[in-house]
Amino acid sequence: MFRQRFISWLILWSVTLGLIFWAPPWIDWIVLSFIGLWGQGEFYFAQQAKGIQVYKKMGLLFGLLWFLGIAFFMVFSADLSPWLPFYFLGLLTLMILTILSRHVLLYTQSPNPIAEQAGTIMGFFYVPVLFGYVGLIDFMNTQRFDTSMAVLYLLAVTKFTDVGAYIVGKLIGKHKMIPQISPGKTWEGFFGGVLISTLLSVTLVHFIPGLALLQGIHAWILGILLSLGSVIGDLAESVVKRDAHVKDSGHALPGIGGILDLIDSLLFTAPVLYLYLKLLAYF
Repeated sequence: MFRQRFISWLILWSVTLGLIFWAPPWIDWIVLSFIGLWGQGEFYFAQQAKGIQVYKKMGLLFGLLWFLGIAFFMVFSADLSPWLPFYFLGLLTLMILTILSRHVLLYTQSPNPIAEQAGTIMGFFYVPVLFGYVGLIDFMNTQRFDTSMAVLYLLAVTKFTDVGAYIVGKLIGKHKMIPQISPGKTWEGFFGGVLISTLLSVTLVHFIPGLALLQGIHAWILGILLSLGSVIGDLAESVVKRDAHVKDSGHALPGIGGILDLIDSLLFTAPVLYLYLKLLAYF
């Protein structure tokens, strides 16, 4: 298991670094969209596994439309980026109206119509919307920091929270954190992960010129916020899997599980970093 996980991580980090340093924005967008939609599909499979027949195709369609909106307003027409929030509100409104209308016009004897509709909308918010913040950071129109380095910083701090928690938990972990959700997590691992990722945050900001905006207290604050977000994101996906009675969200990545298992923590840390950077841009 460890060997498979190590090989998967080695390949994933190699691809990630290649995308960050050499790929044009439109390639980044394709990869981002592919991962986001795959993860959304895994969430829908989890709902179907527990008997909730979500509107998978419709949900994926609106997920694709969200990523297309990011491409249009952030990559190909950056001058129009202020209009992206209005596009999102319009898309969300259309999605809700379409889902409600579908059940009325194509009425079936479903025992859980509200759960099906809610699960479809939840899948849209949980994966494409939250994961889309990675793209919003990468394609942000700013000269105050290097957006590619910001994405690298996000990935490193987020994932080293998991690594730190795993190592420290294996070495000295004794006190279970939330056993009813994730039996393997310990408080020792939690604090170890927070400490390691916070120190990594400070180190990266110090040595990467493109992140000078985050030097000082910001590196410490973000290190703590992102590590906490990483843990909560991981636990949130554990709730989804436990609710569906599945061990992993999928089998795409040997030693890791599914795509959703890979990006679960990023779904919480990417919005945190994006909002923090936007606040800094105004002050």
